[in-house]
Amino acid sequence: MTPAAVVDVKTQTEVEAEGAEFAVGPLDLEGALRRVKRGEPLARHTSLRIGGPADYFAEPRSIAELQALVAFAEENGLPWVVLGNGTNVLFPDEGYRGLVIHLGLSLIHI
Repeated sequence: MTPAAVVDVKTQTEVEAEGAEFAVGPLDLEGALRRVKRGEPLARHTSLRIGGPADYFAEPRSIAELQALVAFAEENGLPWVVLGNGTNVLFPDEGYRGLVIHLGLSLIHI
C-alpha cells in the first residue's frame, strides 16, 4: 500500500517569512480562470472525503487552460498544487491556501 501524500499548506505568514509575496486576488483571465471556484471543499475530491476548502479550485479543460492557471498562480505568488483522482492524498480541515488544479478525469483528455 502506498502511503498517503500530505499537502504542505502554508499560511500567509509562513509564505511571507520565506520572502515571497502572498497575493490572493480576483481571478480575471480567460478560459479556465473564469470557471475557478472559491472555497470549494476538498473533501468532495478526495477518496477519504476529508479536507477543508481551497481558496481557489479549478478543473482545466485543455493544456492551454492548465498553462494559464499555472502562469497566473506563478505571476501572482499564489501557492498551487495539482490534484489527480484524489486517492492517497490528505488535505487538512483548514483546506489549502492557494490554487488547487484538479485534473482528475480530465487528465485523460489533457
